[in-house]
Amino acid sequence: MRNKIFTKFLILLMGLFLFASINPAQNRSEIKLPDLIVKDIKLVNDCKIAVTVANIGNAGVPADKYVLPKAVGIQMYNGSKPWGGLILKGFDPAGKLKKPGGVATYIWFPGAANLNLKPGWNTLKVIADNNKNLTELKEYNNTLTKRVYCKKTAENKLTE
Repeated sequence: MRNKIFTKFLILLMGLFLFASINPAQNRSEIKLPDLIVKDIKLVNDCKIAVTVANIGNAGVPADKYVLPKAVGIQMYNGSKPWGGLILKGFDPAGKLKKPGGVATYIWFPGAANLNLKPGWNTLKVIADNNKNLTELKEYNNTLTKRVYCKKTAENKLTE
């Protein structure tokens, strides 16, 4: 009788150790995953928009996340209106985000007349991985909203 109780106790103990070793709730920092953030939004050259995205994760963005159908999207909003979007292949053609710590900057559609900012204050929001195609260390840090001031000069207005 004692041997049966001891055997059941041993099996229970082994089961607990096994469960603890495969617990999916392990620390996310131990898991190797990318983590995209929108690091900056700023105006350059005649109110063109420069967007900087960084991979602060401990793994690179996989190559298949650069192309359709699994591509990671980058979406901008001007106020509440969509203001253009593209996939990583267009945003980061050099593949800098494929490495942990990689940083890529893209001038937001510089030749698109319909995406020119109006003079004055504009509220821009950029979301990296807006389509949730990338599993990341943190899924809640993909958005940056920033107010920028576009100062158009008379010379700029003549060339538009």
